[in-house]
Amino acid sequence: MIGISPAYYLSLFSKKFTFSDMVSSLYQLEELEYNAMQIEVFYPEQLEEWTDTNCEKLKIASVESGIKLSQFVAHFLLDTFVSPETLSSEAGLAEIERISLFLKRFKLTDLVTIPLGVFRGVHTESVQSDFVQKLSRMKDILKKQGQRMAVEPMPGSLGSDLKILKSLPELGLNLDPGHILCSGLDPFNLDESVMNRVFATHLCDNNGRENTSDIPGTFHSREDWGMLLENLKNAGFQGSLDVEIICPAEEVVSRYRTGRIFLKSFE
Repeated sequence: MIGISPAYYLSLFSKKFTFSDMVSSLYQLEELEYNAMQIEVFYPEQLEEWTDTNCEKLKIASVESGIKLSQFVAHFLLDTFVSPETLSSEAGLAEIERISLFLKRFKLTDLVTIPLGVFRGVHTESVQSDFVQKLSRMKDILKKQGQRMAVEPMPGSLGSDLKILKSLPELGLNLDPGHILCSGLDPFNLDESVMNRVFATHLCDNNGRENTSDIPGTFHSREDWGMLLENLKNAGFQGSLDVEIICPAEEVVSRYRTGRIFLKSFE
């Protein structure tokens, strides 16, 4: 299954995309031959659009278009992990519970990704403890509703070295090769212990210096990408291979078509 990340409609409509923009995107994807789409709240105020009426519209659009909703990305919670103060607070917990309830009620998806923002502070033992505890509390809230949680560590975040996966056995990874490259790691040759924890993907490419999200295969060879996809397969990954490309609106269709063709060529 090949899908798209929220970067698709973010590129088309800006970071202030509306709920209607997400719904309309579902109907556009059949023509591009995609099978899945991720849903997202980018800014806190966008959460207010997730009413029962809108969730029902989204569910109907998913069924009618035949496009699976592969995960919910809680991008608006990124700042919950950027300082000692936010880590030790209750910030984000009520929001996670709210998300878990409407995802379950409308059977939209059972996977939530939490992006981890750049940490502004000194990384102490106390900070690490609060980091693990907050993620654990969020994970447990979702688990009560039968949902899983993955993290998407940005370069410079507390989780950018991926060691957090060792601290929380039930936590998953949203594999974003672009973020991993800019964190100084090699996404094409990750340990099996990391690949076994991949719950979702944001498949993009960059030069390892600028944290862009370009078409897979733009900067790294077909052999590199073949190794990454083979490693995912060997790890038993059965989720959606979701393309993440951030680009001007007028280039969205052509770039996402190229990205799908590239990934499809490995089947």
